[in-house]
Amino acid sequence: FADTVDRLLLVTVFAITPYASATGRTYKPFNPLLGETFEFTHRGYNFIAEQVGHHPPRTAYHVSNDRLLCWGDVVVRNRFTGKSLEVTTPGTVHVVFPGVDDHYTYRRVKLLVHNVIWGKLWAEVDGTTLVQNQKKGDYSIVQFLRKGWLDKSMHMIRAIVFSASGRPVYRLSGSWSHALYVEEYEQGRLLPNAPPQVPGSSMRDYWRSEGPPPSDGPDNKLQHLIQGFWDTVPVKEGSRRLVWRPAVRPAHSDAYYGFGYLTMELNEVTAEYNPEKGAVVAPTDSRFRPDQKLYEEGRVEEAIEEKTRLEEKQRSAARLRPRGEDDYDPLWFAKGEDPITHEPAWIYKGGYWEAKAEGGFPDSPDIF
Repeated sequence: FADTVDRLLLVTVFAITPYASATGRTYKPFNPLLGETFEFTHRGYNFIAEQVGHHPPRTAYHVSNDRLLCWGDVVVRNRFTGKSLEVTTPGTVHVVFPGVDDHYTYRRVKLLVHNVIWGKLWAEVDGTTLVQNQKKGDYSIVQFLRKGWLDKSMHMIRAIVFSASGRPVYRLSGSWSHALYVEEYEQGRLLPNAPPQVPGSSMRDYWRSEGPPPSDGPDNKLQHLIQGFWDTVPVKEGSRRLVWRPAVRPAHSDAYYGFGYLTMELNEVTAEYNPEKGAVVAPTDSRFRPDQKLYEEGRVEEAIEEKTRLEEKQRSAARLRPRGEDDYDPLWFAKGEDPITHEPAWIYKGGYWEAKAEGGFPDSPDIF
């Protein structure tokens, strides 16, 4: 798209839709081992992730192709609230379009898992976040709505995409698990008290807080802004169109942990990832983790034994580091400062794809 606001619309959809994969998948995942990696290349982009921390578990990732860069790191924090589990993943996601000099940032909102003690588990997303183009100033406000006691619909969102001048251009509505629709605004009025359009600490006030928001906190400020426009500014008649719908999952997906087609591809050792067929993949890749493969094959007792062995091997390596993880240096990511938020962040060093092209990973640790 030639227009920066049109690109922001798609980035906003990108920020909303990953939560769709959580529906029907309220299961505890494997914890990666320190130094474990995962590459993914057969869908038109190069993805590399590395487990850079173990206490707490933290994964750094970097995605690239000719038109896109995306990076960040993920650490999961859980809080039990009685009947529900609140899951937060603090940190900033960066999306860059190098060809047009766009740099977008946003933070993830919290995930709530209900009926942890009794009943059928189900998840919803709650909170408000800001998607911002750091280079050009346009931004969007996204609100994830909680299901009310009497509501029949769930997983609903509403979002407004603004130009750099603070004028509403697009309105997004629908469900993050089923479909999103976009509408165009009539020539909108200028947004009063717009979020600041310059990088730096002043922006943080408008980013989602990790705890319950105070009455004047970031969540409530953004909610107030979006509610004022949602109810009062008209959209163009007949402009509503479908902008996203999730891929259909395989038949009987519910019986197989809610996996979609992409999920089923992740651990498959296909030709492009199989060293026996000439593929060059780091030996630390998750596809080669032995306990995981045994679980997939239904050999549960062997998998438990293998998991115990791997954990003890990890503990033995940790005992050789006097300062714990402070003495551990990941291969592909380095701890640094986020250039936008100035908070601690894990930055991709480079070198993974170069090592792959050169035919090997001689410096990879022996973790399996």
